[in-house]
Amino acid sequence: MDSVNQNLCVNRHHYMPVRFYIILLLFSGLLLLPAAGADQLADAQEQLRKLTAEINKIEQNIAKNQDDQDELLQDMQTLDQQIGRLHKQIRNLNKQLAAAEQRSRQLTAEQQTLTADLADQAAAFKQQARMAYMTQQQSKWKLMLAQNSLQEAGRMAVMYDYINKARLQQIDHLNQLAIRIRHNQTELAAEQARMQKLVLQQKEQKTVLKQAHGNKQKAQRAIAQLIDQDQSRLRQAQENRQAIKKLLRKLQPKSTAGKGVFASQKGRLVWPVNGKLLNRYGSAKNGSAKISWDGVAIKAPRGSDVRAIYPGTVVFSDWFQGYGWLLIIDHGDEFMSLYAHAEALHKNVGDTVKKGEKIALVGDSGGIPQPSLYFEIRRQGVPVNPSDWCTVPKLAYSS
Repeated sequence: MDSVNQNLCVNRHHYMPVRFYIILLLFSGLLLLPAAGADQLADAQEQLRKLTAEINKIEQNIAKNQDDQDELLQDMQTLDQQIGRLHKQIRNLNKQLAAAEQRSRQLTAEQQTLTADLADQAAAFKQQARMAYMTQQQSKWKLMLAQNSLQEAGRMAVMYDYINKARLQQIDHLNQLAIRIRHNQTELAAEQARMQKLVLQQKEQKTVLKQAHGNKQKAQRAIAQLIDQDQSRLRQAQENRQAIKKLLRKLQPKSTAGKGVFASQKGRLVWPVNGKLLNRYGSAKNGSAKISWDGVAIKAPRGSDVRAIYPGTVVFSDWFQGYGWLLIIDHGDEFMSLYAHAEALHKNVGDTVKKGEKIALVGDSGGIPQPSLYFEIRRQGVPVNPSDWCTVPKLAYSS
C-alpha cells in the first residue's frame, strides 16, 4: 500500500500545478469583475465547479490505474512463479519418462530372451518325450530282464530313472519359464501404460505453460498502458537495488565456498549466455543519473541455457522482487555471480556447480519487457564490470 501511495503522490504532482494555475486564474478573473457582473460571476463559479470535478475525476482515474497496476504486477509475479514451477514439473516428467522408456526396453529384451529360451527348452523336451515314448513301449522290468546280464540290466534301470527325472525337471523348467513370461508381459504392459500417462501429463503441462506465457504477455501489455514508465521504473530500480544489496549482505557471512582462484580468471571467463548486450556497466539506468547499472543485461531467446561462469556453491535460488527468478553462486575469493530474470532455475541452495554447467533458462520474469539475462559479478558485495571478466565470446551491443 505504501508503494501505491508513493506512486499516487508522484502522479498527482503532475496534475497539481494544473489545478493551482487554473483556480488562480479563475479567482484573478473574479477579482477583476465589476460588481454588476453577477451573471459573469455565476458563469465563472460554474466553470470552476466543472473544472474541479474534472480534476477530481482525473485523480480518481490515476488512483484506479495505480490499483490496477499493482494488481497486474501481483498477477505477473504469480505467473512468473507458475512458469518456473511448470518447467520444474516438466523436467521431472522427462526424467520419469526416460526411466520408463529404459525399463520398457529392458523388459522387451528380457521377453525376447525368455521366448528364445522357451523355444530351445521346448525342442529339448520334445526330444526327451520321443525317447520316453520309445522306452515306454516296454516296461522297466522287461528291459532289465531282456539284458544278457544283471550288470547290463542295472545300467538300463539307472538310465530309465535318469530319463524320467530329466523329463520331470524339464517340465518344471518349462512351467517356470511360462510364469516368468506372463509376469514379464504384465509388467511391460503396466510400464507402457505408465509411459502413455506420463506423455499425456507432459502434453498437459506444456499446454498450461503456453497459456501462462500468453497470460503473462497480456499482463505485460496492460501494465505498459497503465504506468508512467520513467518515474515508476526509476523508483522500482532504486528499491530493487537496495533489496539486492540487502540480500547480498545477508548471504555474504553464510558463504560456504572455500578459497579459490577466481581472481586469476579476469578476462578469461565465458559469458553465461550468448546474445547481445543491452546496456553498459555503470551507465545511467532508465535515462537517469540517479542510478546506474551494476551489471549487464544480455538479450537472448527465451529458454536459452544459462551456464555457470565458474565453479562454486549456490547460495540463493528463488523468486526475488524486481529480479524474478534469481540464482546467486559463491565462487570463493569473496566473489559471487548473480543471474536474474530467468524463466526457470535448475539448481537449489547448497548445490555445487561446475564451470559451464546449465543452471537456468533465459526468461522475462520480474516484469522486464523482453527475454534477457541480467548478470552481475560482485566482490565483497561490490559490483565489478562483467565485461572485464567475461570475454568469450565477444558480445556486441544491441541496437
